[in-house]
Amino acid sequence: MAATGAILLAAHGHSPSTAITQTASSSDSDTKNYWTPARMKAATPEDQRRPQKRALLRDKKSIPQGTVFTGIPSVGRLFTHSKTGDHYCTASVVYSTKHNLALTAAHCIYSYNSTTNTGYYRDKIAFVPQYDSGNAPHGIWAAKTLLVHNGWKKRADPDLDFGFIILAKDKTSGKNVADVTGSNRLTPNTALPEKVHVVGYPASGTPGNDRAIQCDTTAIHRFKYQLAFDCDGFTGGTSGSPWLSQYNPAKQQGKVVGVLGGYHEGGDTPQRSYSSLVDHDIASLRDQAESNG
Repeated sequence: MAATGAILLAAHGHSPSTAITQTASSSDSDTKNYWTPARMKAATPEDQRRPQKRALLRDKKSIPQGTVFTGIPSVGRLFTHSKTGDHYCTASVVYSTKHNLALTAAHCIYSYNSTTNTGYYRDKIAFVPQYDSGNAPHGIWAAKTLLVHNGWKKRADPDLDFGFIILAKDKTSGKNVADVTGSNRLTPNTALPEKVHVVGYPASGTPGNDRAIQCDTTAIHRFKYQLAFDCDGFTGGTSGSPWLSQYNPAKQQGKVVGVLGGYHEGGDTPQRSYSSLVDHDIASLRDQAESNG
């Protein structure tokens, strides 16, 4: 379908631009029927970390190690279909007034070709909260509307690597996703450094066999419009992982201050990960998602 746009205010040096929205090309039922347990387990990571080129820190023992666990309800695998097959990233539920909003990296839902300067939204996009080895304990939620910043659509700007997904309401229960999973609150312009709890879904076949990974680490301001953290284990598939500050283990919720992506679509290695700066651009895109929900 043709994309529609709405003017957003400029931020951190980017020219005034538009949020590019598109209605999902697959129906709710088609998407849910497509993602069988076998197909979910067979999907491959959207991104691959390159081999490590150099030590990231003088003392590599100081890099924390991500640990496998059963996941949390507000974070899950994001499954997509594209011209290259079935793939996955990570996404999380963020607070919205309509309780239907998920956040991921833009490169997880919109493919850009730098040779032809063209791109397209993927289809059959489904969010599976707390995915665990082919199981969907909180159901499969189909995308209804997709949003990326125009700067990503036009040139895959690594400073704008975030995208929102408006998820369709469950027809059986009448509930929206956050009614089932809870949500994390997007918190732009957080002062750094900041302690964060990061949850993501690394490549299948890694230790833990198709399950979530978590890490407590520190988010830092790395480049002008990029954030970074050090933690080993964030292999392909973790793009879109939320960086949760003030994480409450009892409620399993926190404030989203980063989204794994940005520089080299998240980083060169599994040891250091990046995020586009969470500032006015992502807040404006979130507001646009609210109005489209």
